[in-house]
Amino acid sequence: AWRVAELVGRSVDVSDLLGHARLPDSASVLGPVPVELRAGGRRGAGREPGEVLIEPRVRALVSVPRSLGSELASALHAAAAVRSARKEGAPVTIRIDPVVLT
Repeated sequence: AWRVAELVGRSVDVSDLLGHARLPDSASVLGPVPVELRAGGRRGAGREPGEVLIEPRVRALVSVPRSLGSELASALHAAAAVRSARKEGAPVTIRIDPVVLT
């Protein structure tokens, strides 16, 4: 069994957060890959007339064995705290064990 974290944000911000994170040695990082979000945070390929797309976003998934789930969460929390304290870049959304990928 695995624990998974989803990180969504601007490419530079997701990469920066991953760079600050002291992930467990067994962590696997997938991505980042582009994600198309519409205004209001809704995902989808189709646009409604006049709808404005927000700035491009990417998603990265980080997985670890279930026994290391708390270490993964702590590492990502600490990396986000460092970025916040330094006021570096835009926020990155972090979700642990997302039911649906946004």
